[in-house]
Amino acid sequence: MNKSTPTLTRRDFLHLGSLFIGGLVVSPFLKNLNDQIIGLEGGSTKAGVPGTQSSSSLPTNPLLKKLGFNETDKVAIIELDDLGLCEANLAAFYEMVDSGMVVSGRAIVPSAWFPQVAHFARTHPGLDIGVTLTLMSELTPMRWRPLSTVDQASGLMDQQGYFPINGISSTISNFQPVAQELLAQVIRAQGMGIRVTHLSIRQQHLLISAFLPSYLEAAQSVRLPLAFLRPDEIQWSAIPGISAEWVKAGMGASTQLDQQGAPLLDSIVDLSATAPDERLALTKQALDNLGAGVHLITLRAAKDTPELRALTPDWKSYVADYQTWTSQELATHLRASGIQVIHWKALQAIL
Repeated sequence: MNKSTPTLTRRDFLHLGSLFIGGLVVSPFLKNLNDQIIGLEGGSTKAGVPGTQSSSSLPTNPLLKKLGFNETDKVAIIELDDLGLCEANLAAFYEMVDSGMVVSGRAIVPSAWFPQVAHFARTHPGLDIGVTLTLMSELTPMRWRPLSTVDQASGLMDQQGYFPINGISSTISNFQPVAQELLAQVIRAQGMGIRVTHLSIRQQHLLISAFLPSYLEAAQSVRLPLAFLRPDEIQWSAIPGISAEWVKAGMGASTQLDQQGAPLLDSIVDLSATAPDERLALTKQALDNLGAGVHLITLRAAKDTPELRALTPDWKSYVADYQTWTSQELATHLRASGIQVIHWKALQAIL
């Protein structure tokens, strides 16, 4: 296996951020991942519509029965990622929650707008609010710092004291600061009154399997739900730009998790790399293509503001998700689709 980390675009990072979420009964599969570099080849910047691939050969997801559904039911968690990225992102989330379609968000705890996320979570206890664990700060107009240390020797920061733009180095020899920082982000969220329902880990550091034990150590210590794709090679292979090494590692991990009885997802739907002008039509198509099972639909949404445009060149994609998921047309389509929207709390209840 190639031991060098490939060059990735921000869109590649966004796809990766959806793959590893949560953290219970996970550590056994790490023995098969130790000392490997899991890499993505340079993939297309335009994702295919999920659900168009051949049907899975796997039996019905047992998670459906555990959640009280029939084996033919289509169930989804609809979630806004990178919550607190900016004010425009928070304003979009408020409206999306009011629309009734979005019931969950994943917050970036070191971000400048996180205190407002915590306030909203405290005043809306029925929502699912998870934590997107981060070890990088890739948007140059707005940077984030580690919460657990100011020690340059930790390897967690650049010379300015921020998380590195390209992520922390995979060559660091001491991973304890990584585990401490990830746990600190969860503890900070809980300490500010958020009833954290799940975790995710984002972007480039997912490529380095050496960081996974630190992530899982933090996740297991707070005993939150795990979400991960089932051992379905069709779904793993359908992830845009994924390499054969990623498919093999993902399949191996999910197979072991499946044997342990962990709750696993039938698909992860992320249309952030599709054309913004076609987002509504592609979202409706993706919903129609969902089969029976439990799915995660992840969004990255924000209102169109000068702040957002200055923050990221992907601003049109964020606005497209906001407009799509607050539209009456999609609300009507979602109701007609037969998809039953659930909370992460339902997965917590069966653990």
